[in-house]
Amino acid sequence: MNGKTPQSNKQKKGFRSQHLTSEALVLSLFRRFSPERAFSFCIKISRNIDPPYNTGNDVIYADDFRMSGEEWSVESGELSEDGDRLFKDTDSNGRFHSDWCSMIYSRLLLARNLLTDDGVIFISIDDNESANLRKICGEVFGEACFAGDIVYQRTYAPRNDSKGISKEAEHLLVFSKTNTWQPKKLPRTAEMNEKYKSPDGDPVLWRPDNPCGPRASTHQGMVYAIQSPFTGEMLYPNNGAHWRYQQNDMFQIMSKWGDYRLENIHDEEKRSEVCGVNTAIIRKGAMGIVLNTPLEQARNFAKQVLAEGCWPIYYFTKNGEENLPE
Repeated sequence: MNGKTPQSNKQKKGFRSQHLTSEALVLSLFRRFSPERAFSFCIKISRNIDPPYNTGNDVIYADDFRMSGEEWSVESGELSEDGDRLFKDTDSNGRFHSDWCSMIYSRLLLARNLLTDDGVIFISIDDNESANLRKICGEVFGEACFAGDIVYQRTYAPRNDSKGISKEAEHLLVFSKTNTWQPKKLPRTAEMNEKYKSPDGDPVLWRPDNPCGPRASTHQGMVYAIQSPFTGEMLYPNNGAHWRYQQNDMFQIMSKWGDYRLENIHDEEKRSEVCGVNTAIIRKGAMGIVLNTPLEQARNFAKQVLAEGCWPIYYFTKNGEENLPE
């Protein structure tokens, strides 16, 4: 017995954004409106930002924070042309993380204001501040607007400069302006569609799928016998697996193949074998889905269903001779 997974009309998830390409139009916007108002026209769908990573070596920014103790003022660095104190955020600084977080927080507030209601922001970040950035974005955009943490491999070459575990991956945090945002879909390809057929004449294309799910020991209520209308054999999930549907739903599916009833067939030993547990702790009184008519009558009806096509979502392969997938 096998399962049918219908072909979805939905396109594959992907990301597309609409970009304003006319430099003249952008310039005219900034001439006529304030910068924030002008940006509101430009950032229509999505925005990707690549903030300075907190490496402690290459980020210098204006620092207006105060601390107790004169030594921090002395060790903080030099002054800018505007008289602002410049501070190099090294890992020896007691505020190594808080300085970077304070810097990025105000910029994220502005970025949120620049997004339209259907906007989304993608933020590249490494392991140093990914956890802190996630919390800050949760406060700025709202936890409900968290769309995902895309982890990607940024380098494939062997690294000899790492301490401990080599860091080859980085993060792309995704937050939306509202919690209703959905990514646009990429068109389905011929390669995707060729997996779906219709050997039974179903108007909706489908592909074979495994009728079982894992972890039978924790889903004992979904481990039960189903009697084949072709051979009369009692069918069970593979060892360690369970049927994907609850028994009530499976009963409705099997009723399309013939007349069935629920019956206690006292198969605790077989079900304990499938679940991989001792018979002493197997679920008691589980009902099997068994034929309610003589086998010959059930076989003739099932063969008629098989010949007419548009089979139920669970079907018997090889004209009913093969009951379970390998």
